[in-house]
Order: sequence, then structure tokens, then C-alpha cells
Amino acid sequence: MDSGYKKMWIIFVFGILSINLIAQNTNNPDYVYRDSEVDSVPVFPGGKTAMMSYMEEGLKQVDFKGVDTRGCKGMLVVSFIVEKSGKVSAVEIIRPLCQKVDGEVEELIWQMPSWKPGFKAGVNVRVKINMPVRFLVPINENE
Repeated sequence: MDSGYKKMWIIFVFGILSINLIAQNTNNPDYVYRDSEVDSVPVFPGGKTAMMSYMEEGLKQVDFKGVDTRGCKGMLVVSFIVEKSGKVSAVEIIRPLCQKVDGEVEELIWQMPSWKPGFKAGVNVRVKINMPVRFLVPINENE
């Protein structure tokens, strides 16, 4: 066998193994789907408007007295999984903003009520959500 055929054979075998591994993952009951892979994405109770209100009200409660708020303006991204039961798990800040805001957003996500779970082929499945959160805080007097 010349080297050209060997390279093609190795690529072909690698391609088959990759496809097989992907197929095996989706049959795993613990597989976490992306929102683009499911038939219906998870829904916060009351929909997007209710979720925005929940986050806004929760963030209004944050006490920033004595906290240096410089750098606490902008957008962070929080990632979490909506489980088959609708409960939230695996909360992680994947694009941080500042420690105080990151911690408050993470806590709000953990405290969320159960969602209507996502489903695929008529079965509830685990779905990963990446949610951006915009945040504007009061400017410190010393800035």
C-alpha cells in the first residue's frame, strides 16, 4: 500500500469513529443537548418576559454599598443545564463581568423555579442554556 492510500485509510477510519462516538452520546440518557439539537427548548415559567423580570427584580436587590463597581458594567454570560425535571444544574459564569455581579447572577440562576424542560422525540432531555445578562450598576462617588 503506498503512503497516499494509507493517509486516506487513516482519515476514513477516524471519520467513522468520530461519527460513531457522536451517535453514542445522543443515546446516553445523561447527554446534554444544545438548544439547536432539540425539538422544543426549555421554557422559564411565564416565558422570556417573566425570566427578564425575575432577573431584573433579583438584581435590583443587590447591595453595592462599599463595593467598587468600576468594571461592573456590560454583559456577562451564564451557562446552565435545564434537567429533564426542569430543575437548573451546573451553573457556571462563562464570560465574567466582576466578582460581585457574577456571584449574584449565579445565585439567581440557582434559585430559579423549575422550567418546562426541553424535549426531543417526545422525551424530556437535558439542555444546556447560555444566557447573556446585561448589567448597569451605579457609579461610585469616587470615580
